[in-house]
Amino acid sequence: MSYITRNANLLLLFLIFIIASSLVGATVYFQDRFHSINAEYDTKLAELKNVSEQVDNYRNVLEKAQVELELKQNREEQFTEKYTQAREQSEQLAATKAELEQSLADATQQLSAKNGQITDLNNQISALNAQLTTQKALVNSLQNDKDDLENEVDCLKSTADASEGSC
Repeated sequence: MSYITRNANLLLLFLIFIIASSLVGATVYFQDRFHSINAEYDTKLAELKNVSEQVDNYRNVLEKAQVELELKQNREEQFTEKYTQAREQSEQLAATKAELEQSLADATQQLSAKNGQITDLNNQISALNAQLTTQKALVNSLQNDKDDLENEVDCLKSTADASEGSC
């Protein structure tokens, strides 16, 4: 029995050695695996932080782009309003211009007609002035004839019948 006890002790020692070696091997293996997984985790965490920073940067850029887009849309709406107002004002001014051009044409036509009338009236005035001058000359001539005749009548009255031929 001592042989069996000895063999059993050796077997138990051998099993303890195998178990201890397996335990040490497993510990070393899992510690190495833990370090590689931990390093991989750190790498992934750094990548995640990097991606997170990029996402934040993209988010900031997107927010800026949205603000700019809203600003551009507001400006576009304002420009559209101003363009519409300017176009309406331009149309009104074009209509007013057409009306004023028509009024100018009518006034020019009336002015031409009035100028024609003025020319006709000036011609009539000239003709009447010429007639008046002729009539004044005639009146002066008749006045002179009257004066001559009155002088002759006075002469005849004063000389009576005696020297009728001398006056």
